[in-house]
Amino acid sequence: MALSDDPYGLKLRRMILNQHHQRFKKLQREGKWAEALQQFNVTLNYAMESANYSMQVLEKVKERMQKERMSRAAQTSLANAFYDYRFKK
Repeated sequence: MALSDDPYGLKLRRMILNQHHQRFKKLQREGKWAEALQQFNVTLNYAMESANYSMQVLEKVKERMQKERMSRAAQTSLANAFYDYRFKK
C-alpha cells in the first residue's frame, strides 16, 4: 500500500474524520451531552485508526524510496565498474 496504490484513502479518511468531528460539535451545541460523549469516543477512535493508516502509508513510501535508492546505487556501481573495465585498462 503506497500513495500511488491508494491516492484517495488519506483524503477520504480526513473527510470522514471531519464529519465525525462536526457531528460531535453539533451534539455538543445542542446540549446532548451523552450522545456528544459517545460521538467524541467514535471520533477519537477513528482519528487513531486514521493516524495508524497514515503511518502504514508512510512506512510503505519509505520502503519504496529506500529500494529505489539502493537500485540507483547498484546501477551507478555497475556503470562505474563497466567504465573502469572498458576505459581504465
